[in-house]
Amino acid sequence: MKKLILLLCISVMLAGCGKENTESSSALETIDVVEDITFNVKGKEVEVIKGEEIIQILDCNYTSDKEKIFTEDYDFDGFDDLFVMMENGAMYAPGTYFRYNPDTEMYEKWDTLNKIGRQVIIDDEKQTLKYRKNTSEYWMEYLIYKWDNDRLILSEHIASEDGKNFKNLPLTEETVENTTADVNITLDEATEKLWSLIDTGEENQHLAYEEIRDYGERQCYLFREYNDFDTHRATTGWYAVDVKTGECFDALNELIPLETKETEPANVYEKQSYKQLLKNIYYEMKFPDYDYNEENYLSSYSMEENEFAIYDIDNDGSDELILMFTSSAMAGMVGYIYDHDGEGRIIEEYRGFPSLRFYDNGIIEEKISHNQGNSGEFWPYTLYKYDTQTDIYEEIAHVSAIDRELIEYKNQMAEESGVENVWEYPHDIDVSNSGFVYNILKSEDRKTKPDDYVYVDVTEYEKWHNSYIGNAELIELPFIKLTEENIEKVTQ
Repeated sequence: MKKLILLLCISVMLAGCGKENTESSSALETIDVVEDITFNVKGKEVEVIKGEEIIQILDCNYTSDKEKIFTEDYDFDGFDDLFVMMENGAMYAPGTYFRYNPDTEMYEKWDTLNKIGRQVIIDDEKQTLKYRKNTSEYWMEYLIYKWDNDRLILSEHIASEDGKNFKNLPLTEETVENTTADVNITLDEATEKLWSLIDTGEENQHLAYEEIRDYGERQCYLFREYNDFDTHRATTGWYAVDVKTGECFDALNELIPLETKETEPANVYEKQSYKQLLKNIYYEMKFPDYDYNEENYLSSYSMEENEFAIYDIDNDGSDELILMFTSSAMAGMVGYIYDHDGEGRIIEEYRGFPSLRFYDNGIIEEKISHNQGNSGEFWPYTLYKYDTQTDIYEEIAHVSAIDRELIEYKNQMAEESGVENVWEYPHDIDVSNSGFVYNILKSEDRKTKPDDYVYVDVTEYEKWHNSYIGNAELIELPFIKLTEENIEKVTQ
């Protein structure tokens, strides 16, 4: 997967202490300072910079931008804190709070305000925080809090049915505890657990935290699932996680436990032999999980350009069907590994771009389809390992690089065109002077930190690579063309 890194430089002056009479909710305003602090937004992280040194990296689990960082003294202790709103958010949108600790001169994730998880508006004079609650009963509903040491206490609860005339609502004990009740499950733990249940592996699938919401006697973190497309963003689901028990629910209409949903594994399909599967593809362009548009493909490409092999590639004692479907435009080329379960159903162990290297220890290297970044002579790839428990190939990491010669060439072209050089090769990282530095983006970070481009020297890269490949040998699979004659020879 290729990502374009957009480095957003944000110069923000933060108050070390003694801030007076600043405007509330003013993004990136200039205020009286003791220390010169600046920020860089890089992917899903915010770099805190003092002078020229990065002193802290704040993880937000979502992308933001320079207009969505707010510096306010949210606890009225004389030091400005930080709120990082989600990209494209408006007033009261979700985000993450970081409290400034003057003893360590660092920012710390703020559990109390992150239970609200949305922008609050401060009133310096009254020393209150106002939070707009999502509600279907009123046109507008606000909760107004005051601090009691490190705990927020509800001081006002107001609502309006027409957006103009507000009325006070009772401050019941339940309401006082609304968004600041004690929790057993942190927001990060809830996000991780929910994602493990709904992750489809699709690149454009995302999860956004909305708020803490009451569901009868349950109090839950509410999440919105959405897909990002080139032209629009589409909400695809609503989910809730109990703040006490960590139970996960589909929350579209009523709470339906996700763990008890009776769904077939996504990679298991109907019973059929390898021969029948190949016939379905050859004659009808019908794969186990979908049908190609026959007219779009067969009119331009020959099915006999494709190849397959029958081989025990994962060393589980039974043969798999390895199919390289290349009779397509580049975007439609796919490699598959199919197996049978105990009931004779087809299992899809792997699907990806059909530029593969197979090792005899269950490792696969999948080269990406296009190399248009700064990797140059190094072709980026994703490493997979067969998991005997799940019977699928699990992603380990994605590897890319920076090629020094390519960077020098780009800068030369820029200079000749009268354009300022925009690329800089990290010579300090390339201690071996190999001409390459490498990024190893582990699978667990590709969802939460897809733009986490931390580069290492070739010695560290080779050490990591050898920890998986070791003395394993490449397998030359006995591929044959996808022809009628070869299909008829298949016995499985």
